[in-house]
Amino acid sequence: MLKENYRILAFDALGHGRSDHPKEINLSKNLRYDIIRDLEHLLKFLDINDQYGIIGHSLVGGMIGQLFTLKHPEKIKFLILMNSGYIIIDNVIRNIFYNLLPYNIRMNFLEIVANSIEHILDKTIPFIITALSDSLEGIKLTKDELFMKIEEQIFNMINEINEYDPS
Repeated sequence: MLKENYRILAFDALGHGRSDHPKEINLSKNLRYDIIRDLEHLLKFLDINDQYGIIGHSLVGGMIGQLFTLKHPEKIKFLILMNSGYIIIDNVIRNIFYNLLPYNIRMNFLEIVANSIEHILDKTIPFIITALSDSLEGIKLTKDELFMKIEEQIFNMINEINEYDPS
């Protein structure tokens, strides 16, 4: 629907999505500003000079969207934040910790999941069921059967990840 009225670009920040995942990074550097610079270069390369909207997803996407909007308010038509928040990163210690989070989680995903799978399932399955609610109409499963089906899919995904080395 949006692509009928808008040109849509999907920007993966450094270390996220399908972008490069550098093995070595300067952890004391404020990587958010590098990401903003990359986005500025992309827009310049694509010769986008009109106002545009930004949709920031998750913590990093939301932060980048907010910082980019503050830096270039004259260029922004709208800003939409989804599942977002903001972390104040005002010193080197906070910056290093922030930079380590996604890397550490990615590198230790299986250990994190193994140590807290029950908690993760308890917190995520209700959201999965809500997201699937329209698709579940007419399906004759008890609540326990539905939970077991969802858990089965999650465990299958974890087993597939087990075979993948994110480093």
